[in-house]
Amino acid sequence: MARLSFGSSFTPGQVVGWGKNTAGESSPPPGLNNVVAVAASGAIHEYNGYSLALKSDGKVVAWGLDIYGRTNVPAGLSSVVAIAAGNFHGLALRDDGKVVAWANNSFPQVRGAGWLDGQLVQFPEALNDAAGIAAGWTHSLAVRSNGTVVAWGYNYYGETWVPAGLSNVLAVAAGRYYSLALKSDGTVTAWGAQTNVPAGLTNVVAVAAGYGHSLALKSDGTVVAWGSPANVPAGLSNVVAIAAGTAFSLALRSDGSVLGWGQNDPVQLLGAAALSNTVAIATSGYHDLAIVSALRMKLLGWSAPNALIGFHTFAGQEYSVEYSPDLSPPSWSELVGGNVQGDGSNALVTDTNTLNTVKRFYRVKRLR
Repeated sequence: MARLSFGSSFTPGQVVGWGKNTAGESSPPPGLNNVVAVAASGAIHEYNGYSLALKSDGKVVAWGLDIYGRTNVPAGLSSVVAIAAGNFHGLALRDDGKVVAWANNSFPQVRGAGWLDGQLVQFPEALNDAAGIAAGWTHSLAVRSNGTVVAWGYNYYGETWVPAGLSNVLAVAAGRYYSLALKSDGTVTAWGAQTNVPAGLTNVVAVAAGYGHSLALKSDGTVVAWGSPANVPAGLSNVVAIAAGTAFSLALRSDGSVLGWGQNDPVQLLGAAALSNTVAIATSGYHDLAIVSALRMKLLGWSAPNALIGFHTFAGQEYSVEYSPDLSPPSWSELVGGNVQGDGSNALVTDTNTLNTVKRFYRVKRLR
């Protein structure tokens, strides 16, 4: 049995923020680390920003302008696996499939009515099999474990009217008055104010929805945009994650660098260009967030009878892959071939001594 344990020689998941900072939205709280996901949003205008961070222990941290109670994370919230930041509300998905929402409870995107299996119910309490979430300007979305979508909140342009028969959905994105769904066949479905998905768009692995434009990340690492503005920088490739905000977009490339483009403050462009070792991104369109870490895990698996430990390396850094039979401090030993020099590519270390091994734990440490 293979288990993964992070080494103690570094602190993973540090958050970097840049762009507008009127309410401290791009200034993460001191000491914030071990973050695995971030979300950013504004509200009515650029001076109403706030941010969310999900920590590896399943806790959520919020900062920025506490208008509408958006940064008032419910006491005792834990076991969270995903977060989303709407303009007026926050969402969290727990590991038991339940969705937690917070802000002014009079907002229907927090506790509003929606349809589930033909019955009018109240969300999020009735939703207990969610596998993904998204928060828009004034509405919320959830993907259920059976691949269907639930929507609730304000319905100005049909953004909560999920198309009949929509199924096999892997992920959702919520923009300003519209919604996107990524299906398992790599196609995208849209409803609400923005429905003009490019004809023939296929092989999509991620979607992002902004104020008036959408992004799709394709399996070949390229990005497609539509809406306004719909531009993508020429030659953009090797992208592994995307984020869309108010006329501003971010792309995370496989080498850990970030590219920003759009119509907003030049500070946002400079902040994105200065990043390296990035593992996750988020934008509100006025302020931006990134998680930087010296380690990005890619794979923990088997190619019988050997264990495989894969991770992304960054140039100029050195890594050590170690194993232990019982996790006790003196029991860790470096694998043969487990010392890796970072060059910006993915590393794959094979444990060739796992035959007849009952249990083995692995960890990856950054040495420098």
